[in-house]
Amino acid sequence: MKVLIIHEHYNARKGIVRDFRRARAEVYATSSGEAGISALHELLPDIIVTDFYLDDMNAFEFYEQIKPVLAASAMRFVIVSALRFTLFEREDARNLKIPVYYLGAFSAKQLIKSYFAE
Repeated sequence: MKVLIIHEHYNARKGIVRDFRRARAEVYATSSGEAGISALHELLPDIIVTDFYLDDMNAFEFYEQIKPVLAASAMRFVIVSALRFTLFEREDARNLKIPVYYLGAFSAKQLIKSYFAE
């Protein structure tokens, strides 16, 4: 399984990468939305995990740019953030059917199991 992680904070990105590697995933990581879009087209990952606030865009803007690729594939898109969302952000994520996880409660193994039955 291939996972693309997009998170601008090095330590958080490193922790998420470590969590997925422990779950035996092939992991690629980048720090910006634009780099993530480029990597997405090259790697064609099974799961895309992004922080909500990136340096160059937010997760909803990123999602809108990659929506055609997601619609034409079995890729999964997930937001993982250390910050609490506003009511409007939570509602937007729910309306777009984007799962949101809080970094402290996030588990790569649980995420993989919820999307890919063993």
